[in-house]
Amino acid sequence: MSYVYDVFVSYRRHLEWTPWARQHLRGLLDAYLTQDLGKEPEIFIDEQIEPGADWPNRLGYALGRSRVLLTVFSRDYFSSAWCVHELDLMYDRLCQHNACQLILTTVGHDGEMIPKEIARIQPLDLKQFRNTDLQRKTPRFEEFSEVIKTFSPSLAKAIESAPPFNPKWEQDCKDRFNAIYQARADGCAGPILQHLTLKTSKTAPQLPPRVIV
Repeated sequence: MSYVYDVFVSYRRHLEWTPWARQHLRGLLDAYLTQDLGKEPEIFIDEQIEPGADWPNRLGYALGRSRVLLTVFSRDYFSSAWCVHELDLMYDRLCQHNACQLILTTVGHDGEMIPKEIARIQPLDLKQFRNTDLQRKTPRFEEFSEVIKTFSPSLAKAIESAPPFNPKWEQDCKDRFNAIYQARADGCAGPILQHLTLKTSKTAPQLPPRVIV
């Protein structure tokens, strides 16, 4: 068993924002990381979950087998159980390997909600480029491209310095996502089996340790 993905992109799905993440952000990351890694990167984004797949297990497989997590923070990111637990699972791994840079963050809308542990990580500000009607071959897109080009070497360095793969990570992710799925299927807005490692900042809504957020 080993890593499958270099980067797991964690963002809040939305009818308008999903194409921005899947097409623009992922496309630029792919282009520049190919140069900085010397090979085409394996980037996981939610469109790679095949129709008919066991969604929680497929998501757990992808996160558990990814070298680094790249977040696109927005205020509604923190209202998604899936997003918060994607971040929390990788933070738990980071606590085990704190010499590595396993989480890289970008801010697409509002940075006020970021948990204090994650706020220590210097984010990449993408707010001016996160536009639902962003068009290629425009000055704004060219500037966006240059920003990702500048960011890419840091992401490549994090990928290359990821710790040795641990099969336990995949099972931990699957267990967590299945717990969330089961709680939602049961119509339960309360307990799940695992608690969040992350603590929220004073400006963020209080997240009890055993809830779906």
